[in-house]
Amino acid sequence: MKEFMDKDFILELLGYDYFCDAFSVVYNWMDQTLWEDKEIVLAALEADASAVLKVSDRMAADQDVHDYIAENVELEWVEHSVPEDKIPHWIKEWIQ
Repeated sequence: MKEFMDKDFILELLGYDYFCDAFSVVYNWMDQTLWEDKEIVLAALEADASAVLKVSDRMAADQDVHDYIAENVELEWVEHSVPEDKIPHWIKEWIQ
């Protein structure tokens, strides 16, 4: 399947609540390099807390992203509901 790279399209898609049940499909479909874009990451986190599983170590270290996650995402659910091998390294460090 071809990945979709259009940042503006992805941002618009994330803004529609009626796609919320399919965000995981969108995350896998979009070009993975977009996860290194702060605007995409913050929009995804705002639309869907489970997007935190797609946030890279580098983006999690970004002060704006870090602050948003710390204030808005309860990471404890990850520990109890996500398989160990699917949890990003930075989350494992945060929840210890």
